[in-house]
Amino acid sequence: MTTRVVAILNPARSRADRAVQLVHAACADRGWPAPTLLTTTVAEPGGAQARRAVAEGADLVVVGGGDGTVRAVAEVLGGTGLPLGILPLGTANLFARNLDLPRRDLTGAVRVALDGRLRGVDLGWACYTQQGPVGPVVSDETAFLVVLGIGHDADTVSAVDPGLKRRIRWAAYFLPGLRRLAAAPVDLAVRRDGGPEQQVRAWSLLVANCGRIPLGITVVPGARPDDGRLELALVAPPRVWHWVPIAVQGLVGHRRPVCGLGYRQVGAVRVTAPGGVTIQVDGDPHPEVLAVSARVEPGALMVRVP
Repeated sequence: MTTRVVAILNPARSRADRAVQLVHAACADRGWPAPTLLTTTVAEPGGAQARRAVAEGADLVVVGGGDGTVRAVAEVLGGTGLPLGILPLGTANLFARNLDLPRRDLTGAVRVALDGRLRGVDLGWACYTQQGPVGPVVSDETAFLVVLGIGHDADTVSAVDPGLKRRIRWAAYFLPGLRRLAAAPVDLAVRRDGGPEQQVRAWSLLVANCGRIPLGITVVPGARPDDGRLELALVAPPRVWHWVPIAVQGLVGHRRPVCGLGYRQVGAVRVTAPGGVTIQVDGDPHPEVLAVSARVEPGALMVRVP
C-alpha cells in the first residue's frame, strides 16, 4: 500500500539534515513516494505545517524536533486519527522518553516512526488567564503532552539561560532549581473535576500527563500518557531537608508516602492564584497567571511506538 508521508522538521536542530536523508531513504526502501518536507520557523513552529499535511491528505506525519515542535504538531493532529511518527531531535525529548522511543539511534527512530505500532495517547489541554496591561487576558486553549507546572518549578524553567541549555542540556535546570528550593510557597485555590475549591500552599503544583524526565527521574509516579487521566502532584515540603526523600522517590520511581508530596488523579482541574503565579506548559513559561484550567482528551493522538 502506498503511504503518503509528510515530514515536518525543525531545521535548527543539529541532526535535522541527517533525519531528512534517512526519511527519504526509508520511504524509497518501502516503495513509497518521496516524502513531502515542510520546515518550521520561529513564526510557524509546526501547527501551520501540520494543518497543511491534514489538508493535503497525508497518511502519516513524521515530526523531527524538540518537545516544542512535537507539541505544536500534536495540537493539530489530536482527534484527527492521523498517525504521528516522532524523531526526537531536541534537548530533553520528554514526550519521546515517556513513550520509550529511540532518542540516540536516529535510524531506529525513523524505523519506528514509519513502521511502529499505533498507540492512542492522551492530550492535555490548558487555558490560562494572565494579568494584562489593562486587565485580565484569557489565552486560547493550548495542548500539553507532558506536564503543566504551576509555581516555582515554572519559575525555574523561566530562569534557565537558553545558551547554557544548548551547551549543557538538561543540567542547565539544576542551578536555577537549587536557588529556589527554599522559596516561600505560593497560595493556590484548586478545584478538581468541578468539586469544591480547596486552598493549598505549595512550592509547585504539577498537572502531569507523563511522569518521567531525564536522568532516570520520575517526578510523578503513576502518570501514564494513555490512562485517560491527569495526575496532580502537590509539592509542598515543610522544610528544605524534606527535599531529600522527595528526590529519593523521584530516583526510585515508585509512589510511597513522602512528607510534602500529595497525588490525585483528575479529568479536569482549575487553579486560581489571586496574587499571580508563573506557569509552564511543557517547558514554555508564562508569567503573572491568575487562573489556569486543564483537562484531558483521552486517546486523542495516534503515535507510532516500538
